[in-house]
Amino acid sequence: MVKIAICYWGMTRSTKSVYNSHINNLFNVLENNGIEFDVFMHTWKTFAKHYIVWSNFCDIEVDYEEYKLLNPTFYKIDKQNEFLDTINFNNYFDKDFFAKNDDIGDEWRQPGLIRNHLCALESQKRCYHMVLESNNSYDYILYIRPDVEIINPFDVNWLNSEFDITIPDYHHNLGLNDRFAIIHFDKAEKYSNRIDEIMEFRQKKVELLQKNM
Repeated sequence: MVKIAICYWGMTRSTKSVYNSHINNLFNVLENNGIEFDVFMHTWKTFAKHYIVWSNFCDIEVDYEEYKLLNPTFYKIDKQNEFLDTINFNNYFDKDFFAKNDDIGDEWRQPGLIRNHLCALESQKRCYHMVLESNNSYDYILYIRPDVEIINPFDVNWLNSEFDITIPDYHHNLGLNDRFAIIHFDKAEKYSNRIDEIMEFRQKKVELLQKNM
């Protein structure tokens, strides 16, 4: 029997508005098809009282209890500032370079977005390690954000894909999609620990941009 670790990561934000779509279009579909699953969730406690979306403050107060709507089997919340204090942001952001090149995309030059991305990747990594620490056996890891609405029922045929990683064919950039991914468990380590290589990736990207200017 197939068993899946569903991994929620990052801030819950609009979970109370979309959680029914997760129950109806994911949880119930898996149960109706005899697919076992456990729900893991890692999220952050921040210094802000309101959610920050794309480095902008919004008027929605952070609700640290709404995670319960998804009834996670395993749940963990960490202080975001403690993680950020462990990194040297200059290793991920070349302030002088981006100040001189304001035509480069915001995802590369806005410090707030970069911090959000680092926190997102770290949350994914921590959720993956929660799965490992459970000592349970799984065939797949399904990564999904708790703040997205699932419009269509989960297609169980995706579990028979010939590919190691399956993502939706929408809202992606150059083949990447941070909202949803299904990964064979034995291939999940590389995907889940992407933050370990993001510093080198960003530095090489700056070097490439400099050569092409």
